[in-house]
Amino acid sequence: MKFKIYKKIDLYVFITTLMSSFFALLLLTIIESFFTFLTELQALGNSDYSISKMLLYLLYDSPNRIHRIIPMGLLLGVLIGLGQLSAANEISVMRAAGLSKLRITFGAIMATILVSIVALNLGEFVVPPTKKIAETIQSNAKEIRQGKGFWAISNKQIIHVSATQGVNLSGISFYNVQDNKIKSILNAPDAYLNHKDWLIKSSTLKTITPEAIILTQQEEQSLPTVIDQRALSALSSDPENMAMKELWRFIKYLENNGLDASQYRLAFWVKTFAPFTNLSMLVIALPFVFGNSRQKGLGTKLLLGILIGLGIYLGSQMLAHFILLYNYLPIFGAIIPIIISLGLGLLFFKLAS
Repeated sequence: MKFKIYKKIDLYVFITTLMSSFFALLLLTIIESFFTFLTELQALGNSDYSISKMLLYLLYDSPNRIHRIIPMGLLLGVLIGLGQLSAANEISVMRAAGLSKLRITFGAIMATILVSIVALNLGEFVVPPTKKIAETIQSNAKEIRQGKGFWAISNKQIIHVSATQGVNLSGISFYNVQDNKIKSILNAPDAYLNHKDWLIKSSTLKTITPEAIILTQQEEQSLPTVIDQRALSALSSDPENMAMKELWRFIKYLENNGLDASQYRLAFWVKTFAPFTNLSMLVIALPFVFGNSRQKGLGTKLLLGILIGLGIYLGSQMLAHFILLYNYLPIFGAIIPIIISLGLGLLFFKLAS
């Protein structure tokens, strides 16, 4: 009998938390989409960037925005959902019936796990392709290069690319290094990746000798490369928008070519431990749910919880990059912010009890 009651309570808390998180996430998505819409309005009319293409860009970019704000959506959802139960004295009744705080929050934990699973699949299978499509729509309409520049190593050459658009590259330089000295530099305004070759229409070769720098204008040529289209796509993408499988493959590529992969390793570990980040948001919210409901109204507790949770979340994100900046292992940049968030949440929980 008692087991059935517990099961009903778990389901009740689970549904309450899940629905509140859904509406919180919907609200945050609408707000962020609105500000993105205002930003994109400034570029409206540039080249071929019409209102229809802008709306199409916003549509394809929406999974990325949703995925990014899921932790805050969970925080807000738990605060609203369990906060309403607390305001209606339902949590007090559960406590009076002998249920522990952990038992009451079991349903919320299950809801957090479910949302984390959805977020993981969203980040792995939906965000990478839709983000690429969104960037392509935007760059083609605005006639700009969509991808960021990058450095890479191919066939013992150091390569720098200023910008990319698909397999088209602009502002590309090849540095031929021998015995830790630059022997020649090949500069090309544009290049095209064709399977395993760079296709260059025109270029300038700077040959460096002890006596002088010799400039030579070159016509169309083809240079072999170990960079394939998938590697090029990864090089020109933000690590946060890449799938974990793609990230891991690219990390190995960078390390095999003697390049720094710490930024991509950080993104990989952040994605790996994302469920624990979501769990930390739940822990941060609990003190405002189980605290003395007579001391502050629901609105005040909700606002305070959001501000503290947002501060901890943003601070954790900054800390992760500071850890990377000081050359610590990237995994620390993913784990330490979570530990700090959980620690602060448990501390607030103890103080609120």
